[in-house]
Amino acid sequence: MGESPKVSLKLVIMVVILMLCFAETIPTIMSQQKPKPLTLWSKEVGSGYTWKIINYLSPQSQDLELLCIIENGIYSIDYDNGKIFWEKIFDYGVIDAMPIRQVDSACEDVIVATGSKVDRLSGSTGNVLWEVTLDYSLLTLSNGFPLDFNDDGVEDVAVADRNGNIYVLSGVNGNLIWKYSTGKQASHGYVIFIRSGSSWNIIAYIEDTLFALDKNGVLLWSKYIGTYPLQPLPQQRALARSYDTNGDSVEEVFVATRTNGIYLLSGANGETLWSKPIADIFSISLPVADINGDGVRDIAVSTTSGYIYMLSGINGEVLWSELFNVESPVIYITNDMNDNGFRDFVITDFLGDKALLIESSNGEILWEYIVDAPLEIIGTIRENWKYYDADGDSLEDVPLGIKNTNTNEGIITLLSGGKVIVTSTVTSVTTITTTTTATITSTLTTTYTSYTTSIVYSTSTTTETVTKTETKSASPTTTTVTVTVTHTKTYTKTKEKPLTKYVTTTKTEYITTTRTAFKEGVLIKNPDTAFAASIMMILASTLIAIIIARKR
Repeated sequence: MGESPKVSLKLVIMVVILMLCFAETIPTIMSQQKPKPLTLWSKEVGSGYTWKIINYLSPQSQDLELLCIIENGIYSIDYDNGKIFWEKIFDYGVIDAMPIRQVDSACEDVIVATGSKVDRLSGSTGNVLWEVTLDYSLLTLSNGFPLDFNDDGVEDVAVADRNGNIYVLSGVNGNLIWKYSTGKQASHGYVIFIRSGSSWNIIAYIEDTLFALDKNGVLLWSKYIGTYPLQPLPQQRALARSYDTNGDSVEEVFVATRTNGIYLLSGANGETLWSKPIADIFSISLPVADINGDGVRDIAVSTTSGYIYMLSGINGEVLWSELFNVESPVIYITNDMNDNGFRDFVITDFLGDKALLIESSNGEILWEYIVDAPLEIIGTIRENWKYYDADGDSLEDVPLGIKNTNTNEGIITLLSGGKVIVTSTVTSVTTITTTTTATITSTLTTTYTSYTTSIVYSTSTTTETVTKTETKSASPTTTTVTVTVTHTKTYTKTKEKPLTKYVTTTKTEYITTTRTAFKEGVLIKNPDTAFAASIMMILASTLIAIIIARKR
């Protein structure tokens, strides 16, 4: 009984010695971050928030360019490199802007609403072509595109004000074509167009009621939506959308309220086709994609708490919902970014630090863009949008409005739709040590896997396995030590289309060298393991001395 502790102690000591002699650090695999889109360019513009970005066919470049609306002005910017073509600063804040086609040309000028004025600006220079003042009321332009209301071959302009009036102005000179008064006082007026057969009607969203007018200003129907007035901010302008859900050639109207949820109304008579109670709606998207295969595009809705709901366009059924770490998300549609047949969408903070590209079919985050203080992402909306690819990767690029909260400077940043940075860092430190002991009398071969790492992005999975075989031979009088030293080399490789492949990956390449040391009865210490081997020898000698002492 008295010897048992000594035997146990010997076994423990021998196990400890062997573990220390053949110890190797386990590789550390660091967590992979969300892919980050590549920044193509950033450009400082005027002071304040950039709350809306549109694009237009510039007469100057004969190409699509960006129109960026800041608090007190508008900038025309080269889509490819961020160069400013022209800028126009107004005495009163800019409320809204949209492109309007030039006479006998595919190129476009710009219509701007500033306080109580409507201006037509030259798309080439930003110079004022005509200006109209209307009732000294806050004006809002149509969310859609201009129409030719008086059949003169020139696109005209529809605007609404907070006194409940709807105006249609001549695109030629700004003269009034017709005016309709709803009799409602509103905090904000809003106008969209809906297709009705071969013609178009106007839907005016005034306070808590929708008004449908034909192109001559005749009331077709009105629909009371709720008891709580709607007070959309510029970033919440997308509170009504239109789309033909039943194939009758008359577009229906999706309309959202802050408290009563979302409705689908018949474009023909305003009848409620379905409604979905969702609290605290912040914005709704244009119909995105038919993700459930019923032949009708579905629609995304955001709430102030950060939820995104994807609703069936047919009946409002929730197809998926997800809570994102984004404050009051603003939604805008992109094209199909990961080549799975569905258009995707971007959500941005209303006033925060991030923008996310979302897979429309399931809510997966495809990439994440985050800014650090003092920068702040603005919930910038996009309207009148036309597809454009600035960097030639066949995927639509994403412009963002950003503000420096220290300097109040506005910034426009263009993110690549087809190039992202994927960071996956693997750290592996190899230390192999051995020592001369009488217990090693034959060849010992150990084969083991150093590590296996699996990196998953979208539908693509890359697995890399590193395997190493180590052989040690020893006898009581002769020791041959083979020391394997592993170095690492890190490099970056870039590919073109990231959402089905990696765009930028970090890979570890192993370069292995073998060194052999030989001498009878004595271990020759390899420089790479000298310190560790010395420590092992000291520990081994100390432990052997303890064992001998206990035996005595």
